[in-house]
Amino acid sequence: MIRVFIVDDHELVRIGLKHLLDAPDIDVVGEAVNVTHAIEASLRLRPDVVLCDYHLPDGNGLRVVQSLLQQDPTIRVLMVTMIEDPQVSKQLLSAGAWGFVNKNTGEAVIRAVRQVAEGRRFDEAVPTPKASAFDRLSERELEVVHLLISGHTNKSTAQRLNLTVNSVRTYRERAFAKLEVNSHLELMELAREAGLG
Repeated sequence: MIRVFIVDDHELVRIGLKHLLDAPDIDVVGEAVNVTHAIEASLRLRPDVVLCDYHLPDGNGLRVVQSLLQQDPTIRVLMVTMIEDPQVSKQLLSAGAWGFVNKNTGEAVIRAVRQVAEGRRFDEAVPTPKASAFDRLSERELEVVHLLISGHTNKSTAQRLNLTVNSVRTYRERAFAKLEVNSHLELMELAREAGLG
């Protein structure tokens, strides 16, 4: 029996996923609507597969993947979302996500869950990353830049990533040097050109 945990803040989506996963070999053992509950309940219930949406009220799927795998590397997180941003996809895969599936494709959801439960990655919905200057950044630099592009200050970025403000400034400076930009305005322009902004 494949034990599945669902993370999505929309009740209709959770109901839909449970309906799609109504199969003899699959048991939905729980659900969560935010990052905090997702981490706590997944670690307690130890499901085989965590189906996780990317956009959540108190954070995002990247935080779920990173936090769960830090505490239990055996947990498999499958993103149930269609992420258009190749850099975010890259971040999620680097953090340990087992793949992506479009929540609107019923047959693919069951296939993805079974495949991931067997220990095989599911990558049918992963967008192909385009080569860009942002590929030069480390994972942490990319996280910092992504939050800055999204309108976060150094302080809120530090809080989000559990870093000091000085560390955020350092990662920001390194990223600016690699991207060859000198200001936030230039960063935003480069991000727009790369399809990130």
